[in-house]
Amino acid sequence: MFFYNPEHHQKIYALLEEKNPAGIITATSKNPDLVGALYPFPLIVDGDFDIPNVYCSDIVGEEISKNMGEPFRLLIEAKRIHATASNVIARKNHESKAKIVLTAHIDAYENSPGASDNASGTVVLMLLAEILRDYSGPMGIEIAAFNGEDHYSVAGQMDYLKRYGSELDQIFVVINIDDVGYKVGRAAYSFYSCPPDIQEKAGSVFKEYPGIVQGGAMVQWRSYDFCAERRGLNRLHGRNGNGVNGHHNPHAPGYPRPGKPG
Repeated sequence: MFFYNPEHHQKIYALLEEKNPAGIITATSKNPDLVGALYPFPLIVDGDFDIPNVYCSDIVGEEISKNMGEPFRLLIEAKRIHATASNVIARKNHESKAKIVLTAHIDAYENSPGASDNASGTVVLMLLAEILRDYSGPMGIEIAAFNGEDHYSVAGQMDYLKRYGSELDQIFVVINIDDVGYKVGRAAYSFYSCPPDIQEKAGSVFKEYPGIVQGGAMVQWRSYDFCAERRGLNRLHGRNGNGVNGHHNPHAPGYPRPGKPG
């Protein structure tokens, strides 16, 4: 399994691990368009990166850098906490040989309410469950909220694939609902590996709603959503039309690296 990790990020990681410093301090500036406007924000967010690291504002970072070469005492209190969790998968007509999978990511960032990303998608998922409670069509319906989409190698999705990977050929399409509650702008949808007939059908339905537009494919969603790009699954992704990510920056160097599943 491969994740979004450009070459220059790999070089940063390789250099840090080669030099193996006792600790790392990252300084981040204020940018309302990134990480849900958190300030400062953690630059390295990676569950398999073992070098202790902390973050501070750019102002504090400048003060620290003035003492370059001087003795510096840094205390980082950190530890790995192993935990277990439970999840629920709802199924209708599970005997069917073909199914539609409806998903949303439970992945709000620490110290963030996650209202837009992705409480909004999770609520829509619950509403769909209510709407489809009497469904009796030929297709199977599967509803699952996955955790860890942006943290530590998509742990929830990797666990799903481990348990149900043999059933992937039964999936007709995966519909992911993410960050749909942003009130500025319109809702958008995008396709990943979907054949023309699915795109045409979905497009004809969405045209009836002026508040929905087709958006461009996002590289991080191509890499993350359901890990489907490399498995040939058809996927339709719904999000806000501005492409705003409500919790953190998918391009930060702390993202999971190739070949390291959660």
